[in-house]
Amino acid sequence: MRERYGVPAAETYQTWLELLRQCEDPVVITLYESPEFPGDLLIKVKGYGADQAWLKSLPDRQYDRAAQRWQVPKRPGLAERIKTYYERRGDQVIDRISVENAHSTKRRKAAEPGEQDHLLSKFSLQLRPQLKAFTDALLRMHYSRSTIKQYTTWYARYLEWLGGKVASEKATEKHVNAYLSSLAGAGASDSQLHQAANASKFYYDKVIFRPDFSLERVQRPRKSLTLPSVLSIQEIDRLLRASENLKHLTILYTLYSSGLRLAELLALRLTDVHWERNQLLVREGKGRKDRVVMLSQQLKAMLQQYFEAYQPKGWLFNGQDGESPYSPRSVQAVVRACARRAGIHRKVTPHTLCHCFATHLLERGTDVRYIQELLGHKDIKTTLLYTHVSDQHLRSIVSPLDDLLGGEKRK
Repeated sequence: MRERYGVPAAETYQTWLELLRQCEDPVVITLYESPEFPGDLLIKVKGYGADQAWLKSLPDRQYDRAAQRWQVPKRPGLAERIKTYYERRGDQVIDRISVENAHSTKRRKAAEPGEQDHLLSKFSLQLRPQLKAFTDALLRMHYSRSTIKQYTTWYARYLEWLGGKVASEKATEKHVNAYLSSLAGAGASDSQLHQAANASKFYYDKVIFRPDFSLERVQRPRKSLTLPSVLSIQEIDRLLRASENLKHLTILYTLYSSGLRLAELLALRLTDVHWERNQLLVREGKGRKDRVVMLSQQLKAMLQQYFEAYQPKGWLFNGQDGESPYSPRSVQAVVRACARRAGIHRKVTPHTLCHCFATHLLERGTDVRYIQELLGHKDIKTTLLYTHVSDQHLRSIVSPLDDLLGGEKRK
């Protein structure tokens, strides 16, 4: 009967069923870390027929039923032992363990070998010898790649403007001022004029060391008071509810709760999250100085979910390849999209959340000197700018019109 209808034997059927289950639900072993448990190795075991008995034999292991993961104290060589055991069984092993001082987690802001040649190749052969000396000085002083590119571009424009009328090393303050005047006449913004002046100043002060060149005589645009754009508490609340993507929400929470700048956010590593002390370590932040900011309890609750779902490696926020940090443009796009969904029609950027952090702390009565430390401002005058956008005192002031009319509309 079995041969007539092609029904397999019970043993064959069980073999087929076993193979199907293995294909549909393969065994995957994930090793990862969390700042919540700095001394432990976390292990997730999923799939049909996964061997968990071997993990039970490890000393001091614990199983978290809620998170469905094993937790084992870190010991030398333990991660390799676990990987070797499961790989020999033919299981898939995903290693999310950060390697200390690994190439994948180095800072990416500094210029790398070959970038200088690539930058110089964009300019004419005639300018390259001078630009080479200029960029050499920037590299020696460990300027970031963005500053090197910016300064070099403006210095090249200065050389082109001189156009052989006078050698750059023999030019005076009058030449620099005339160059800035030409830029202003062409519609350059205050920011661009400052960049051009800074590049020229760097050349005479740090590259050729002209003691007779008076940097004070280089005329810059007058300082203007530009107030930062700040969202209300209600707008921030809508913004933080405008996404269901856990990673995007965690990024928004981190920006607003700690007042981090975009570059500081992307430079955060797992080891910079000091869980027990409720702190985040910001490495080489504003002014290339380390500082410590608070780790919000709400953010910690969000991070617990985030670590379980994404298991970041090295960087707190990994890019798509799982090795490099999240890209600046991606964060900017996330903030714009959430602002749009929250019904906020003003321009909102990651730095807007930094402004909101400072302003809302000020409105809650936080001492401005503490806010200065949290933001990493060198000069307290920079922090005092937020007093101009805070409406704490403005709300208590009655308009003279309201006082005149006694709060009633004139008939």
